[in-house]
Amino acid sequence: MTQAELSKRLGMSQGLFSVVERGEGSFSAEQFVEILRVFNVTVGDLVGETEAAGAEASLQSALSRLGAAHLAEDARVLPSDQLTEVEAVLREVLIAGDLPRQITALAPVLILNVERLNLTKLWVEFQGYGLERRLAWVIDSSLEAVRAVLASLPGLSRKAAIPLKKAELAFDLFLRREGPKRISRDPGPPPDPAKEWTIDVDLIGGEVSEKTLREIVLGSSDVARRWGVATTIQTEDFVEAVRAAGVTVTH
Repeated sequence: MTQAELSKRLGMSQGLFSVVERGEGSFSAEQFVEILRVFNVTVGDLVGETEAAGAEASLQSALSRLGAAHLAEDARVLPSDQLTEVEAVLREVLIAGDLPRQITALAPVLILNVERLNLTKLWVEFQGYGLERRLAWVIDSSLEAVRAVLASLPGLSRKAAIPLKKAELAFDLFLRREGPKRISRDPGPPPDPAKEWTIDVDLIGGEVSEKTLREIVLGSSDVARRWGVATTIQTEDFVEAVRAAGVTVTH
């Protein structure tokens, strides 16, 4: 691919692309996502091992500070300015999509910060990335986690239940809106292993063989399949993250 072809794909002039290539400028988040899509690589493929480890530690610290208290926070690592906002952390974790523990940790973060989030704005933004299914799946899984925790704690005080109830209402309203409803689908029967099979899904965790993809889809939760997401992460993993973070105990 020539410089001119790639710069056109990124919606920028070849001159500006040359500036970035010389290390004198930077891509926007949207352009970086497009680069990952064009070359079919992960964030880790484009940065060194040390940088990748540092980015992961920074994300984990940010998640911990935003409510995922079950994640160990490294006191030596401060979240960058870009990760101080809840929406930025959500964006970083879901675009990378390769760390199940951080993805499930988004559930307590979403619950405890739901009043700071503009879910509709996020939806539009993730449509631009082509990752709106992923966002809907995480929100729906977080909703299921909220309901599971509430059902398991019938004697929960009104005060302790407030963050869960607020999140339940916000998540439910969002998922009932027109945009998300258009891609919501009935899981339907699992693919027949004996037949030729192709399916349009958002695969969490990187490229795999068709056989492995079939196995992942077969094992995906109903919530994941409803949104066209293929993942080994189960709804129960989100429930466990909410419980482990002590949402109803420490907040």
